[in-house]
Amino acid sequence: MRILVCFKIVRDLDNVIDSDWDSERDPSFRIDYTRKILNDADQGVLEAALLISDREPGTEITAVTVTDDDGASFFTGLFAAGIGNVVRIAPEEDLTLRPAATAALLAQYAAETGPYDLILFGAQAPPGDSRQVPYAAAEMLQLPAIDRVRELMNSDGRITAVRETDTSLEEYELLAPAAIIMENPVHSYLRLPTLRERMKASGKTAELIQRSAPALPDAEILGFRPARIRRDGRMISPEEAPDLLADILKEL
Repeated sequence: MRILVCFKIVRDLDNVIDSDWDSERDPSFRIDYTRKILNDADQGVLEAALLISDREPGTEITAVTVTDDDGASFFTGLFAAGIGNVVRIAPEEDLTLRPAATAALLAQYAAETGPYDLILFGAQAPPGDSRQVPYAAAEMLQLPAIDRVRELMNSDGRITAVRETDTSLEEYELLAPAAIIMENPVHSYLRLPTLRERMKASGKTAELIQRSAPALPDAEILGFRPARIRRDGRMISPEEAPDLLADILKEL
């Protein structure tokens, strides 16, 4: 089985200072001082591929990302965790908030190096969290896509996807090839390799591909601002609780 995992290295937006969110004077949104992290939504996707490999020896996993950053330490960690091949597509343009162009580069790579039985995506990635890249790439590759997948299970060569809806869990037996878009995965973190595994992987490097992104219509960056999430609360007495709970349930 051949699996392609699409992932992203992102900036930790929790560390952006408040004044830098006011980007009307600087639409480039420079946050180079923040630390780089592996996108949270992609950790569980990489782990899902490794879990399939654990149960099915001979599985070939390739992880691909579109970034202008060499990300050497991240790539070493992926090799150490068990990813067989890591590929970095270095775009010649800034693809911040350009999901269509990003999807096109991923789809082009998959088409050139495929076929793959499964192409795995995380549902979203900052700074835009557009949720467009997986669907656009699947459409470009003309692959059926299943979204909101929480878990992938394999047995006797069969892959089952567990999909979460608003009211239930659904199971799908997959027919390759297929694109899988994972969200809130059961195993949400990438495994931590041992020191010996990291030392063994220290000599491995990611394959570098330099490409120019196609000219596709994408969003125009006008500015950034943080989402202000405010929660209100109040203390209630035991006597008030039944009536208040009844009112809340009526509104659902």
